[in-house]
Amino acid sequence: MFCKFQEILHALETENQLQNSVRRETIEQWVRRDPPDGGWRVLNTDGDVKGNSGPVGAGGVITGDKGEWIIGFSENLGYCSSIKAEIRAVLRGLKIAKEGCSHKLWIQIDSKAVVTMLTSHKLGHPEYSLLIQQYKHLLDWGG
Repeated sequence: MFCKFQEILHALETENQLQNSVRRETIEQWVRRDPPDGGWRVLNTDGDVKGNSGPVGAGGVITGDKGEWIIGFSENLGYCSSIKAEIRAVLRGLKIAKEGCSHKLWIQIDSKAVVTMLTSHKLGHPEYSLLIQQYKHLLDWGG
């Protein structure tokens, strides 16, 4: 038993040494956002999971046609998938935009999988179908 314990400690020490010796390179890149034409607003949202299955948060911001901040939001979503967090962030942003009568709205998100789900005419994954239906209902401003 003691030998197994020493073997585990040695493996952990080796792993730590390898992680410390790996040089991590950071790349900084400036991102520019071109504001939309007059009268349009932009909804930027994001959802994220801490670790593989940790707590989940979502947030977003609505800006005007000159890039001015209109409103922002964030929320704790408990525990769910990152896809669900992304979709819920879009839903929350749409609800806020609808309440503020923002009828001309661009939606910008960074998840290709979510964009595909939200723009597809198919039902998609059953886990997300209710959220996607809510999204499509919100797009009908009269609904």
